[in-house]
Amino acid sequence: MALANFMIGFAGDNFVILTAGLLMVGFPLQLVSPMIFDLLPTLAPAKNQPMVTSLVLIGFNFGAFFSPTIAEWTNKLLGQPLEGLHLAAPFPLYGSLLIVIALIIMISRRRAAK
Repeated sequence: MALANFMIGFAGDNFVILTAGLLMVGFPLQLVSPMIFDLLPTLAPAKNQPMVTSLVLIGFNFGAFFSPTIAEWTNKLLGQPLEGLHLAAPFPLYGSLLIVIALIIMISRRRAAK
């Protein structure tokens, strides 16, 4: 996902790189969503299944609803106009945040394994 965000952010006028980045962002979501619901019985107790399922659905919908607003805020924070190639300005920041999140997960898993 981080690589895809960097590809989108730095594609510029290159349609092939932009399309490849968009495909890399779009396909995993369709694969991960069913996997999350498949793993819920092993991750949450049976009595909490309805609540956990609802929270996952709320999270998906919350993200889809607010992502354009957050992208707009990020563009304003970066001082980029909301038009043309400047709309890709937040994507390198998103990619960087995904790398930071991945590092945090890696470090916490290594500490938990010890």
